[in-house]
Amino acid sequence: MGDYAAGIVTLLAVNCIAAMGVSLFTGFTGIFTLGHAGYMAIGAYTSAILIIKCGVPWFLAIIAGGFVAMFFAYLIGLPTLKLVGDYYTIASLGLGEAIRLVIENWNSVTRGARGYPGIPRYTTMPVAVVFLVLLAIGMFFIINSNYGRAFKACRDDYVAASLLGFHTSRYRVLSLAISGFYCGVSGALLAGFMSFIQPVMFDMAKSTELVSIVVFGGLGSMSGCLIGTAILTLVIELFRSISQYRMLIYGLVLVMVMVIRPEGIMGANELNSKTVRHMLSRAKVVARDTVARFALIGFIIGLPLSYCFQPSPVSAISLTEYLRYIPSLLFGSIKSGAPLHSSVAPGAASAVLIVCAISAFLTGIAGYIIKQLKKIDDTHAAQRGM
Repeated sequence: MGDYAAGIVTLLAVNCIAAMGVSLFTGFTGIFTLGHAGYMAIGAYTSAILIIKCGVPWFLAIIAGGFVAMFFAYLIGLPTLKLVGDYYTIASLGLGEAIRLVIENWNSVTRGARGYPGIPRYTTMPVAVVFLVLLAIGMFFIINSNYGRAFKACRDDYVAASLLGFHTSRYRVLSLAISGFYCGVSGALLAGFMSFIQPVMFDMAKSTELVSIVVFGGLGSMSGCLIGTAILTLVIELFRSISQYRMLIYGLVLVMVMVIRPEGIMGANELNSKTVRHMLSRAKVVARDTVARFALIGFIIGLPLSYCFQPSPVSAISLTEYLRYIPSLLFGSIKSGAPLHSSVAPGAASAVLIVCAISAFLTGIAGYIIKQLKKIDDTHAAQRGM
């Protein structure tokens, strides 16, 4: 595997760990937050300082970064989690920015806005993947334990949970502490991957990105959270060659999923053998027109996506010019003296067709899966109504 691909997998693993922490707090405990990037910053700076100034081994520094973030999350949760609903969301936003500003202005320890350089590059792909697997196993054990059921009870109706004997405030603080640990470990791994950290890397935009990943994958689904992280991370990287448009495409993907499936990709379902069997058993009743519509959408998405795989000279022009260039590319040659190119690049038309076909196929499969998950949700809703 090349260095670029290994870097993408490493970054994907780091994002998945942070997203699992946010998913536990937002998706399984039902508390919307916009401040978890602050816990990533605490973990990142803790590990960097311990390694550079104290000579602590990187493995212990990562664990220490997670526990320090967990400690601060616990301290912050004690007074703030008495708030509910939108009030806590506003409080978490302010606290996340407060953590970032403290780090940015504590020059004697964190070097302030200049950033913290010289961090050893200890986060390789195997290290990130091992941490992801171990923490994912731990998270699935948590959400299927008595604590996980208590978190879900607090999410569904914390008043009823209190009347049934659950100490809801304690479980809410515990959920925040665990999610802070996951974000702290993610931040420590990110520091080892980037070798340089700045407070601006952990601003409100990062917190918003984590929440959007959780909502995109499905609130109440840890496997959906991991799938959503993989999709959105790959969307950003696939369109890196058209950097001026990739965040626009990122937003369009989010909007499309929220319109087509408001509950997220997986909804409240986990990707297990039971879900897969249920989907396969109903394969014959899937509407063909639904798959066709999704495939058409995928083909259209493939047109700008094919720009990323074009050889020179096509790749030298802008995306806007390229989209005007496609009809001539597919249905005829360009005349000499045309404003774009005087000849067709070898393999350019084939690249368009191949990428669009693959995009249409994958999007059609995605449409099939979304249709099946919707039917599973409807079945569960009917069973609860009975």
